[in-house]
Amino acid sequence: MCLPSGLTLINCVIHNVPFLECGSGNLVPAPGWVIIVVERNRTLHTIASAAEALDMLFTNWPVVSGTAFVLALEACAGTVSGAVTQEEAQSAFLAAAVEAKVAFRIA
Repeated sequence: MCLPSGLTLINCVIHNVPFLECGSGNLVPAPGWVIIVVERNRTLHTIASAAEALDMLFTNWPVVSGTAFVLALEACAGTVSGAVTQEEAQSAFLAAAVEAKVAFRIA
């Protein structure tokens, strides 16, 4: 993988998800995922990978049913095996957010 100058590939200890680290110590998402800021219960959550989206869906989501919710769970989980790309998982997560009326913005 060819990275721009000043970026190194690291692994997130909690989810073993690849992130790029800038020289300043700031984390940016792995290729294929754009940072999403989700508001739940008056708290902002930064989602920067399919693993983080999956965690949000399981632990802090207002619904536990619906087509978009189920597809998002499957898509985010599918990135582990490589069956689903990060981009596809992100699209599914955003569709679930829209369906559940979860406020979000792209950072």
